[in-house]
Amino acid sequence: MSSLKEFATYLAVDTQVAVVAMNYQVAPGLRYPGQLLQMGELVTYLQKENSQFPNLDLSRVFVGGDSAGAQIAGQYALVQTNFDYAKENEFTQTLAAENLKGYLSYCGPVNMIQTAENEPSSKLMKWFVQSVGWSLVVKKAWQDTPQLQQASLVDHLTKNFPPSDGQKIAGRASRCPVLIL
Repeated sequence: MSSLKEFATYLAVDTQVAVVAMNYQVAPGLRYPGQLLQMGELVTYLQKENSQFPNLDLSRVFVGGDSAGAQIAGQYALVQTNFDYAKENEFTQTLAAENLKGYLSYCGPVNMIQTAENEPSSKLMKWFVQSVGWSLVVKKAWQDTPQLQQASLVDHLTKNFPPSDGQKIAGRASRCPVLIL
């Protein structure tokens, strides 16, 4: 958590955004798509309790993360911007697509199928990838599950997906854009 604090502090200072760090539950304690649903719950909470956070501008939200957190944030952005994908997979859109202004991925897997198909060179990395996949979907042969296709972002992106090019994401204003990590 200390590395997240350092990263979040840097982003807040450098970009003048309010950073909300999500502490999602990890697998196997919570299975896929639980973490994605938790992100939606966080956004719903921020919207519902907006008066508690007067400096947050929820009309300018950025999502992002590191590693699995980046995949969760990317899939959350996908749900908000691709109505057909959300409906097909029975996900609820919790943020208006026009309020989602950007996506920040720090080493996040966006093509889960490619991740599953590429054989890691080291035994340790092979064990790690296998363990993570298995713990998320509770199936040893996780590479053959519909969840893998569902969690792979690249085949579901539309023109509505928010920018992810790393431009400065804010300017000085009375209310801060929100970056959810």
